[in-house]
Order: sequence, then structure tokens, then C-alpha cells
Amino acid sequence: MDSPEPNLTTRMIEQIRLLMDTYPWWVVALVSALLTVLIRFVVVRLFKLAFTLLLFALIYCAVLLGLSFLLT
Repeated sequence: MDSPEPNLTTRMIEQIRLLMDTYPWWVVALVSALLTVLIRFVVVRLFKLAFTLLLFALIYCAVLLGLSFLLT
């Protein structure tokens, strides 16, 4: 029977251990912190953009629905 594929968390831990063996701990900590901040910034921006587009789409639909009731 084949061994199951390691999940994402296990693979991330293995990569961090490999980095810890290759570079000093403070380099790994600094790069991890920078990547965390960058990813969080990008995700927040994407969610804000998606929310804004959804809000505009809802307003657009409400205006069209209101106009269709007024014109009929």
C-alpha cells in the first residue's frame, strides 16, 4: 500500500526545517515575518477589492430593479 501524500502543513514544516539547517535562525525568522506581512497585505487588499465590487454590483442590481418597477 502506498504511503499517503504529506499535507500542506507537513510540507511547510519540512521546508522550514530545511531552511533552518541551511541558514541562521534569524534569517529564517526575518524572511518568514516579511512573507507573512506581505501575504496578509495582499489578501486584505484582495478582500477589500472583492467586497467593493460586490457592493457596486448589488447597488447596480438594485437600481436596475427599481427602474424596471418604475417603468412598468
